[in-house]
Amino acid sequence: MRCPVCSSEIPDGSWFCTECGAAMPEAPVPAEPAPEPEAVPETTAKKKSYKLVAIIAAAAVIVILAVVILALVLAGKGGKKTAAMSGAYSPDALTNFYSDEIVYSRSGRVCEIDGGKLCGVSFDRSVLLMYSQSDEELFVVTKAGANRVSRKEILSCALSADGSRAVWIEDDGTLYSFDVRSGKTTELAELDKNKDPTAVISPDGKTVLCSDRGDLYLITGGKPSELGDSGIPAGVSDGGKYAYFFKETKSGYRFCVRKNGETVKLCDSEGLASVYFNASLDEAVFRDNAAGKTYISVRGTEPEKLTDYVPVTVTGEPSSRMIEEDSGVVQTFARPTFAGTIYRTGNALRVVTSGLETEKIAGKVDLSMCSNFGRSAAWITESGELWYLADSTAKKAEPVMLAEDIEDPKMVIVSPDGALVYYVNDDYEVIAVTPKGEQTRVGDDCRSWPCFDPLTGDLYYLSTGDTYRISGTERAKRVKTPEDFTGLAVDGGVMIATDKQHNRYILSSDGTFIETD
Repeated sequence: MRCPVCSSEIPDGSWFCTECGAAMPEAPVPAEPAPEPEAVPETTAKKKSYKLVAIIAAAAVIVILAVVILALVLAGKGGKKTAAMSGAYSPDALTNFYSDEIVYSRSGRVCEIDGGKLCGVSFDRSVLLMYSQSDEELFVVTKAGANRVSRKEILSCALSADGSRAVWIEDDGTLYSFDVRSGKTTELAELDKNKDPTAVISPDGKTVLCSDRGDLYLITGGKPSELGDSGIPAGVSDGGKYAYFFKETKSGYRFCVRKNGETVKLCDSEGLASVYFNASLDEAVFRDNAAGKTYISVRGTEPEKLTDYVPVTVTGEPSSRMIEEDSGVVQTFARPTFAGTIYRTGNALRVVTSGLETEKIAGKVDLSMCSNFGRSAAWITESGELWYLADSTAKKAEPVMLAEDIEDPKMVIVSPDGALVYYVNDDYEVIAVTPKGEQTRVGDDCRSWPCFDPLTGDLYYLSTGDTYRISGTERAKRVKTPEDFTGLAVDGGVMIATDKQHNRYILSSDGTFIETD
């Protein structure tokens, strides 16, 4: 199955994405609560129960969990059109949903790309970069339709975070850029096709960092300049102030940043796989999987450890190339800073302070009884107390107790804006709790992990044969009566449901579900 948030391939039946940590609406809630979990190493080889997968994801994701969720809530040549949109669009033109070869708009299908692979998405999700692995074609998808920008095998490709420009390397080693606004394609450089060339692009689309396992090259204004270090490009800031890359070592990879003409080592690791940048690429959070540690580096300085977790073995090569299997993950998100991010480590909740250090918020927290969304969090203790932290960056930010004596809760979830907390009680009723502790029963018979529409803030859940939508503290309303659906994901009003065989269906404008797989 594929994560509907970050598009990573994850094991069928997963409750959490093992890359970004997002909750997966793929499996029903068990009739009886599972026992207290114990931390185990991450694995993606076999199906596990949702409890086990939650533990694995929490152990491997750590800080990245909250960063990704919040960021996504906030967050041939020549432009020949091969598909066009239909229907009306909201300002956010596209959802981040795609099902294999189909990309969806707010109002329905945008285009169908055979064997499509999502390679990049802009901060506002108005531009997607997709590669057809079966037809070897690269597309830039906007609200106006899909532009086919290449008809050759692609070795590497990237989309700028603002959605203004795409770059790619074709199988002959030629590096091209595509201006999304003008539709113009430009040749930037000739690289050695036999040396695994790679390219990344700055958030504003004006600077490119590329390499063919020889020297690194920085391209600004169409003029390449040699940086002198060999490596695999990971990210580059606007103007090339910070250029991040990996160097191969005998035991693995070395993660480095080049600034002010000098190269600074950030980390050596046998299992370094995931790096996440803030919007301006002056903060980098990365995982040393082999050592079981997460670090943060600010403006290219010596890394500071954020937390420890269970070491895991990671295969594949750290890379920004999203079209390859088993590659590492390098992502840029809309967060201006990681300060205030709440994350889970082991059975504790911690927060990244304004000084980019960490503090513990709560300990002995059952992972299934905890929900963190960026700078907000809610959790239920073993004694049945519901605790809540609305905004970790607010003055005198301290957790407050909203309720007590909650018996046998099934789950808790905090809204994307941190304004409401919902929990499911032992009767599978959905209870909304305000920051003042006011409780309202808003839903019944919740048999799936609820999911939020990040655009509207509405909460959706599956009951027996029904789908319900909750807006704030209003009573749940039935929006559809599907048959045999077990999973649900919603973005901007576009609803995709999954059945027991993992077939996916989109809810069309006439109220019927259309199979997409």
